[in-house]
Amino acid sequence: MRQLKLNLMFTLLASLALWLGTGAMMSDGLKAQCTTAPNGTWGSHSLTAPTTTSQVTGAWGGEYSPINVTTGAVGTTFQFIVATSIDDPTPPGAHFGYVTITNNAGVPLAWGPSPIEYTFTAGGTYRFYSHDSGPPACGSSTLGRARIIRPAPIPPAPYEIISPEPGATGVSPILSSLVIDFESTPVTVGTGNLEVYKADGTLVATVPVDSASITAAGVVTFPFSTILECNEDYYVLIDNGALDDGDGFAGITDPTEWTFQTGALGSLITLIDENFAGTTGTTPPAGWTNTTTGTPGQIWRFDNPGGTAVPPEMTPPFAMLNSDFYGSGSSQNASLTTPVFDATGGGTINLQFLSQFRAFGTSSWNIEASNNGGTTWSLVASGTTTVGTTFGTISAALVGYDITSFVGGSANARVRFRYVGSWDFWWRVDNVLITRETSASYEGNLTAVVPVDNATGVEVSPTLTATYDFPIALGTGTIEIQNVGTGVAAFTLTEADVTVVGTNSIEFLLPGDLDFNTEYNVVISAGLIETCGGDAASITDLATDGLWSFTTEAAPPTGGGGGAGTPPDVDPVTNFTAIAENTSTIFLSWRASGNAERYALYRQSEVDSEWVRVGRFSVGVREFT
Repeated sequence: MRQLKLNLMFTLLASLALWLGTGAMMSDGLKAQCTTAPNGTWGSHSLTAPTTTSQVTGAWGGEYSPINVTTGAVGTTFQFIVATSIDDPTPPGAHFGYVTITNNAGVPLAWGPSPIEYTFTAGGTYRFYSHDSGPPACGSSTLGRARIIRPAPIPPAPYEIISPEPGATGVSPILSSLVIDFESTPVTVGTGNLEVYKADGTLVATVPVDSASITAAGVVTFPFSTILECNEDYYVLIDNGALDDGDGFAGITDPTEWTFQTGALGSLITLIDENFAGTTGTTPPAGWTNTTTGTPGQIWRFDNPGGTAVPPEMTPPFAMLNSDFYGSGSSQNASLTTPVFDATGGGTINLQFLSQFRAFGTSSWNIEASNNGGTTWSLVASGTTTVGTTFGTISAALVGYDITSFVGGSANARVRFRYVGSWDFWWRVDNVLITRETSASYEGNLTAVVPVDNATGVEVSPTLTATYDFPIALGTGTIEIQNVGTGVAAFTLTEADVTVVGTNSIEFLLPGDLDFNTEYNVVISAGLIETCGGDAASITDLATDGLWSFTTEAAPPTGGGGGAGTPPDVDPVTNFTAIAENTSTIFLSWRASGNAERYALYRQSEVDSEWVRVGRFSVGVREFT
């Protein structure tokens, strides 16, 4: 009787184990496991530490390798791969078969197309099955490949760079902020800075971390006021220790992680901006449609069907058509379509989004556009090869297309993402952005001038500067220095006389002196100042009266006594140059001496022998009449 009870107990336990394995298969509902081994066993693996890597070469489909796991490897997540060799980090094509991990009794623990991941919770012996195809066929072959086990890639810190997005192009050179999101993780300020560099390593801006604003949801916004150059590559770094998210955030120290490229200025209008936040199941955002002409019900989902690893560039929820999730005997021709948007008004219509496409078989991704609300469609782009990376350290790619020729001028435009496949892999899409950028006149402001508006006591030979709130370039035009009393221009300069300083200032010198104690207006003609992209700029003057005005200094005294009328430390007997009569023009040249920055020219009167200052100049050569 005791033996009968024991036999019955073992039978029940074996049945329970089988039922649990079947239950795991049935609860998945769409994916079974492959635990057959018509080709027996081959090789073995030994995992002794979290860093252990192991491979069995010459492995066939339809066999398994035992895995001996010691306590040193328990708790580590490993990746299980079927590839050409361990030196081939990215197998060519799609995948090399199907992987199933079981315990030593053959009960499945993890399964799926190569690669998969599993964390061992106890030491012991396990099995690594590989097949050429998944269930129900669970194909076998004698093609020699490698069964590889290695530590799973460590996921990046849980943060998302929001603005500008990594790899973004056409970014406005007038940024108001840079934003990083720690995804609901509380963040505190440490010590350090955010820094923005040009691609050549030139530091262009430093933003102290204590100037950033941080929300309770972990969104960190750095204010930014530096005006950048147009059409320039930049990268962003954050000091280690600047922000503490409680999860080991070590800053951003890799110049390739947060990069962006500025564009030209212009009016940038957002037409579609969708990150699929709040979506679930198969219900798309408001105004979007989710349809298929393939197997009914096999449409885009927003809940990461199949539970595959998420690229760090994407934040769930996102849109995904997972053909593998829908299983064998099915086909997909599924379209996720944007709402109607207005593409009239001229300019360039751009589409940008994050994409990850894992290729297999005859599956394809397709971007299509319609200028009549979806009645007819035109192909913008398509492909059958992997986009982003889906093996090892996975990633999504930021892609963009100029769709002006497809929808420009239409008030009834739409774009759709169409996946075609049959039990293949998947296509993920996130952060869909459609914009219209025009080259209309940019409305900018003159924000600072030197001398300041309405200044008095200004030197008669001043250096003048004007600063704008946008990156500038010189067009064609003039600058007039007008005598307010006479209404006559004392000097008229052209673009050849003007120098751009930095990204948003101009500087110009006058070819001669102004009159003493005289009020002048500076008039900059339309067309002289353009945006850095060469577009016209509509300038609002700094002054409330629409004029930039200043008054020069009073005339210096003409008497001696070492005052302004007498050159100090000059012996008029030995330090003078006689000019022949009837000489109309002379050229003077001089160089700096000591700390001197400016030099004065004096004329001695033949009537009363007084010295009168006739000009002050910087170092260089000057014509004097």
